[in-house]
Amino acid sequence: MSKKLSLSQTNPYLKNPADRRYWVVTTVTSSAAIEGIHLSKEEIEVLQGQTKPKIKHVFGKSSGSRR
Repeated sequence: MSKKLSLSQTNPYLKNPADRRYWVVTTVTSSAAIEGIHLSKEEIEVLQGQTKPKIKHVFGKSSGSRR
């Protein structure tokens, strides 16, 4: 039985760590925008690895399924 390679090893867009980071950040920000989530400048900097994330405590119930 052969071991399967990870997506980052097989996808040419993800092999280079700098390119992979760029594409992950691009995917997250575009997906958030489609869902109507507006990321702050600080959140985008965290995604880009420019700053460390600050821990925020979130209280309340989950919105649950959208069905």
